Amino acid sequence: MIQMKGGGIVQFQASIPIYLQIADLIEMWILQGRLEQGMQVPSVRQLALELQVNPNTVQRAFLELESAGVIITKRATGRFITDDKAKLEQMRQKILTERTSEFIKTMREFGLDDAAILALVEANADAMKEGL
Repeated sequence: MIQMKGGGIVQFQASIPIYLQIADLIEMWILQGRLEQGMQVPSVRQLALELQVNPNTVQRAFLELESAGVIITKRATGRFITDDKAKLEQMRQKILTERTSEFIKTMREFGLDDAAILALVEANADAMKEGL
């Protein structure tokens, strides 16, 4: 089981429904390695308590993840991260594509063209390599 303290923030005033924020949070935990393939996910009650939300909201997030094939439910044992590497890679690619699209949209709103966006990314990647 994972330690959830400080593991994520649910924004109650955000335009994104809370159950989707929770589903996104669990997906990020998987990508970060906090939840691994085949690992049991926290219970509805445990996660609801930690995130200070209604258990029904967590249940809905779990249903969303189940329908996407990210988690599976085993009767009388609990919910687990899928062992399907292809499904997890598909989830990873979906998240990376969404984040990249959001970034590009924001940069274009600041008036940057594709060449300027690429230059910015390269400069920041180089700076991160150097520890700046």
